[in-house]
Amino acid sequence: MAITQITAGQKDWLSVLNNDLSQIGDKVATTAYPVTLTNGWKGSLTCNSWKIGSHWLSIVSGWLSGKDVTPNQDVEFATMPSGAPSHLFSNYIYPQRASIIGDISTTTDSSGMVHLRMYIPGSVYSGPTLNVFALEIW
Repeated sequence: MAITQITAGQKDWLSVLNNDLSQIGDKVATTAYPVTLTNGWKGSLTCNSWKIGSHWLSIVSGWLSGKDVTPNQDVEFATMPSGAPSHLFSNYIYPQRASIIGDISTTTDSSGMVHLRMYIPGSVYSGPTLNVFALEIW
């Protein structure tokens, strides 16, 4: 990367600086998607995506509470709008004091709405508050 020296009094200093900065590398763009809790769940979930060059990194994280989970059952707990990450693959949902992990999956309906679902084995669930972490890279 060639860097041009800027000297005192140089009239085109701003365009020279912008040209040099444009060579630094990939730009990063951030998008936040709203997460709506469903089926009586309370909590706080966020979904953020970062575009780095031609790649995306998306993370859903937060916590859920207020509802008992029937062990060994697939349950919807949130939705996100069309265009939100829908191929989450490194997914964890777990009680605060447990090291065993449940699973998060997604489905997309005909309108494009992304539905987040959880499956927690019976041996895992031990209380009403669950931590959530899901990752997507593409």
